[in-house]
Amino acid sequence: MCNELSENGSSTILQYSINPNQVIIATKNDLTLVMMNPDTGSTVSFMPGPSGDQIQIIVPAPPNQTGAAALTDTIDFTAQSLTAGFIAGQQSPGSSTFIVQPIGQQQLLPGQAIQVQFQAVTINSTPSTSQNTPQIEITEFIGDGDATINLPVQKLPQQPHIIGWLDPWVVGQAAQSTVYWQSYGGTSVDVIGFAGDPATKNFPVQGDPPYPGNTQVTVPTTDSQRTYTLRLNGRSQQTTSVTLTQHKPAITVFQSTPNQQTPVSPTDTVQIIWHTLYTLYAYLQTPTGNTRVAPDLSGPKPYTPGLDAYKSRADNDHIPGFATYTLQAAGYGTPATSSITFQIKPVKILYFKYAQVDNQGKFSGLIYLLNPKDWPGVNLSAGNVNQLSVYQPGAPTTTLWLGDGDTVHPQVKFFNATAEQGSSFKLQWYTANLQSLTLVWLDANSQQQSYQVPSNQIANGTYTVTPTKDTDYTLQATGTNGETITSTLTVKASS
Repeated sequence: MCNELSENGSSTILQYSINPNQVIIATKNDLTLVMMNPDTGSTVSFMPGPSGDQIQIIVPAPPNQTGAAALTDTIDFTAQSLTAGFIAGQQSPGSSTFIVQPIGQQQLLPGQAIQVQFQAVTINSTPSTSQNTPQIEITEFIGDGDATINLPVQKLPQQPHIIGWLDPWVVGQAAQSTVYWQSYGGTSVDVIGFAGDPATKNFPVQGDPPYPGNTQVTVPTTDSQRTYTLRLNGRSQQTTSVTLTQHKPAITVFQSTPNQQTPVSPTDTVQIIWHTLYTLYAYLQTPTGNTRVAPDLSGPKPYTPGLDAYKSRADNDHIPGFATYTLQAAGYGTPATSSITFQIKPVKILYFKYAQVDNQGKFSGLIYLLNPKDWPGVNLSAGNVNQLSVYQPGAPTTTLWLGDGDTVHPQVKFFNATAEQGSSFKLQWYTANLQSLTLVWLDANSQQQSYQVPSNQIANGTYTVTPTKDTDYTLQATGTNGETITSTLTVKASS
């Protein structure tokens, strides 16, 4: 791979290589340009359009380059993208400049690559020299910057030679690569270095020059690398070597929406996505257990941290306030791990009250509403004293009391709205065991307003409102024991 400083001092975002990087003169070759986002890099976004991102490739050819410095004398070949989401083609008919562009908005994750193949390139008849070797010029136009590098391609004379390369050069545990070769002269090719018996495999030279061949190769599970020697047999023997590397697993993406810095509601769903490289197996440890998962996802996967924390509780009084998800990528060597931890917001009790009150002041019908309303950690106990217990993630249980049998805890027994003439509503409440009561709401400009309830209306009072939009009115009640509770009533504005 090549990743160098350009003439303006900037470094290319992608790493570049070309296979093969040696060719035999006066032959036709398929050349594959690999443009890789390094596995240690960040996700690269490509924007489409006339002014969008692109990669420009200039093949050295006349009139700009000739002889030893030119790769070909005739631009009579095509370029084809081998990567979905990208296209490749000439800048104009007959041009030695080729353009690679995205089809729509595309992303290249760390470790992913764009591959473009130049098909049936006719190599000219002048070998490279120590002073002159063809240089393929590549210029990135990604984002707001640009950078240029050159990839050399050495031209060898028509003498016995063997050229070899790997695709890919790096694999994970138990993964295969393909060793490719081209040769000139000779009768057969030996590939030496297999772990089994035989350690050498022989392949006859056949086809048209440069005589091609390939075979599958691996790295033993206990080794970090494996070198394979390619030997061209004939009147004289020529050899070259390629080394396949076995890489330890890497997690290139493990992230969520919303991100883990944002506290989540107890029943909110988050979307988690991950991508790994060189992974044999992947596991996701959630609050509820360890599960084998795919090493890569085609799209985000939903999880509910609050409910997962609830399911993992030791008991109702000990629900974790955090939910951690840990991805482990296993393969050669030490597994890679990465974690995401979500803080879980407390459950809010919007109200715990009676549904009705009759003319004699008798209450009936227990009702409550939580936010989120579908939180499962709740228990309602009815009797002379009604008790609502909400088991909180990461916090003590919240308990509210309701009924004449309790003379200690603050209660908002009843809170309702009745439509009056025009667009006004009369709010009415009944309370018990309070020392103060305040009504708060947001006005049409989202400014908080408040009404301090007079002491003679705390136990039973009314207040007229005229909302211009649907409005939440909240009673903030402080008990004689110093505890504070709230009861919220949503009033829908008259249409």
